[in-house]
Amino acid sequence: MLARIKTVALSAMIALGAFAAAPATANAGDLRVQVHFGGPGYYHGHDRHYRPSCRPARALRKARNMGLRHAWIARHNANRIVVKGTMRGHHRSIVFAKAPGCPVRNWR
Repeated sequence: MLARIKTVALSAMIALGAFAAAPATANAGDLRVQVHFGGPGYYHGHDRHYRPSCRPARALRKARNMGLRHAWIARHNANRIVVKGTMRGHHRSIVFAKAPGCPVRNWR
């Protein structure tokens, strides 16, 4: 009985090994054709969606979504954007870092 279990286990291992060693489909023979219109300096629109840092409009939208009413950009420089407004009747200011995702640096 033990010999039969060993034989079945060995057969299963060989079958799984053969299945894993089967070659995968290669894409080496792939043919691609690309057509580009326009010459040098032609705008393709690819970099329009890439925003590496927080922009004032995005900080303003994020502040409004956080509950700041009558929000406006108080100041901005190379490192931060300050948005002021009111929340529950009190004047508030939110400072956003100029980094991807507009992280909140300070909330007063």
